[in-house]
Amino acid sequence: SFNEVVKLNPKDSLSLFYLAQISLAKNDLDGAIATLNRATVNDARMTGAWTLLTSAYLRRAATSTDPAKAEADYLSAVRTGEGLIKLRTDAEAVTLFGQALIGSKQYARAAGALERATTAPDATGVTLYLLGVAHSRATNFPKAIAALETAAKKSPEDVNVYRELGYAFEVSKQYAKALAAYQKGAALAPSDPDFKESIERVKPFAK
Repeated sequence: SFNEVVKLNPKDSLSLFYLAQISLAKNDLDGAIATLNRATVNDARMTGAWTLLTSAYLRRAATSTDPAKAEADYLSAVRTGEGLIKLRTDAEAVTLFGQALIGSKQYARAAGALERATTAPDATGVTLYLLGVAHSRATNFPKAIAALETAAKKSPEDVNVYRELGYAFEVSKQYAKALAAYQKGAALAPSDPDFKESIERVKPFAK
């Protein structure tokens, strides 16, 4: 039915948006991205389309086996994220934009955007985790640790927070704290070999 509407009116943004949702449900990322690009061109104020398009680019980049294509998709996610945050400045939108910036290795810019998002009332543990990742990749480990410790309070069951926090402590040579973070992660994911390896690596230095 939506295809019929689009045939009659190729600029029907709402029908294009629904077609993209159907494509995403079928895991057809290429089809969804092509359709969402049409929707945003036809209606530049369609926030739902910008949100889905940014997310779709991130999903395709994360699952790509071609580094060059993944890099291109991350840059496309940044571009569409810029379109999104012109319309929405809530923490969810800025967090998605920050994720795109991290994917494209624009760490300082990601940290700046996510820093602002963490002050929003709807900021989540994911926002703080990504802020920690951005600071960590930018080698600002004190700020990374501060963000990740807050993320751990908001999302105490998120193993990735402890993985990143342990790494930030380890690089900062705070081995006892690194060990504690890795042990918390291992308690949540006992079969994860990375935590076991990290614990063994820092244990001799943790005093």
